[in-house]
Amino acid sequence: MSSQKSGGGSRTPYEAPNTLSSAQVIRTIDALCEGPIEGFAYGNDAPFKSVFLSDTPIQNSDGSYNFKGVTGYFNRGANDQTYIPGFDKTERVVSVGTAVKKTTPIARTVSDPMIDALRVTIGVERNVRVKDNGDTVAAQTQMLVELVRNDGTNVFQSVSFTEKGSGAYYQDVVFDALPEAPFVLRVTRITNDSTTDKVSNNTFFASYVETINAKLSYPNTAVSALKIDSDQFGSNNPTRNFLLKGKNDLRIPTNYDPITR
Repeated sequence: MSSQKSGGGSRTPYEAPNTLSSAQVIRTIDALCEGPIEGFAYGNDAPFKSVFLSDTPIQNSDGSYNFKGVTGYFNRGANDQTYIPGFDKTERVVSVGTAVKKTTPIARTVSDPMIDALRVTIGVERNVRVKDNGDTVAAQTQMLVELVRNDGTNVFQSVSFTEKGSGAYYQDVVFDALPEAPFVLRVTRITNDSTTDKVSNNTFFASYVETINAKLSYPNTAVSALKIDSDQFGSNNPTRNFLLKGKNDLRIPTNYDPITR
């Protein structure tokens, strides 16, 4: 007598975790007023208590913080003040915001001969692929960023997106050695465009930043310089407000206290 073995199994579709996330930094320099000034309303030893992002103080009166990843540098407006470390450059942001298809590269002309570096921001949406068995995994998406001159000079960097996300993911590509201006900045999609609902990986050219190296100290101007993790504010830059103690060189009567009034 022959015997039969029974068995088998079943499974539900698997969805890979979202591991694709952007990490960008907002840098702002604000001229507060003509200096020199005394400093911050709540004391110069804790300046973040007097600095507000979108109407919320960075630091509360009890010492706790409402935001993460904020670095600040402040000059009170002296004539001989030094430049702010980490802000030794000027930047011009050029918005593009255009989808990149494989058959339609997106190009922009860079003509300023004073530029020392370029930071190009490209991105992908979701980067998801659904397999035939129902599993949802990361797609494999490749782009190319090039700096091209008419004489044949071609500087390039390729970018591969290999992780899955739930929304738009941005990545910066930095060029520190530039060809002689003018040249063309071109962004190309290498991966074939999706022709099915099973693959979601639209690519785009978000913007680029022209950088000129310059150690500016802004003499006689009270200045605030902030570096902020951008993921706390989405696609919007936070507004900045400051509570200050102004100039302290005014003549007042000796029997008057300007603090207690």
